[in-house]
Amino acid sequence: LVVKDTGTGRYFVTGVVSFGYGCGRGEYPGVYTRVEKFIPWVLEQVVKIEGGSSLVQYSHGETRRTTATTTATPTKRSATTTTRRTTRRTTRRTTRRTTTSAPIMHKAGPVCQGYYRYLKCNYGTVIRVKEAFFGRKRNNLKDCPISYYRRGRGDCKLNSAKRDLVKACDGKRSCQVNTRTKPKGDLTRNPCSKQRPFVNVEYECVKPSGSRATGRAFDPEYDDYSSDVAGKED
Repeated sequence: LVVKDTGTGRYFVTGVVSFGYGCGRGEYPGVYTRVEKFIPWVLEQVVKIEGGSSLVQYSHGETRRTTATTTATPTKRSATTTTRRTTRRTTRRTTRRTTTSAPIMHKAGPVCQGYYRYLKCNYGTVIRVKEAFFGRKRNNLKDCPISYYRRGRGDCKLNSAKRDLVKACDGKRSCQVNTRTKPKGDLTRNPCSKQRPFVNVEYECVKPSGSRATGRAFDPEYDDYSSDVAGKED
């Protein structure tokens, strides 16, 4: 924004556009920075850029620049005093600690012979199997009870149970668990068929890792499980 001085015919910058709607539109106000307030600062910057030592005098509508030359005259002093100023800068570091709550551990089981159970996670999360057991402990009379003569002489378990269920269920939003062995099921083998082993599983629902798991976690139409969480096999 410039204004003409009617006395001298010169134009002066009076405002620098700050913001507005378009440029010079009627009935739409524009906001400008008042240059007059910043003239001393502008002239100081010009002096720094051009170099030298200049004294700048400013009056409304006119700017004058005079160069001053200073001649140093040596003087004798009996003593010289040197003052040293030490500036200490203290830097404060702020450490932000983000606390993330641990995933909730879910338990499924015991899943007895001839039955099934579904591991389930909410939308946006997938299954991560933490522990798995397929077998039977002789002293456990509560889980999937059987007759005395079927208990055997000792405990039995499948060492690869966790690895088998990790391969079958990890990265899914739902997964059926039963006591079937390969080729119809997910477990490698039955460690003690006469003792009718059962399955216990502990799992977490975590954020997906990888494109395939992410697709399952966030796909509203992806569901492996039926309406029943647990049931009896046909």
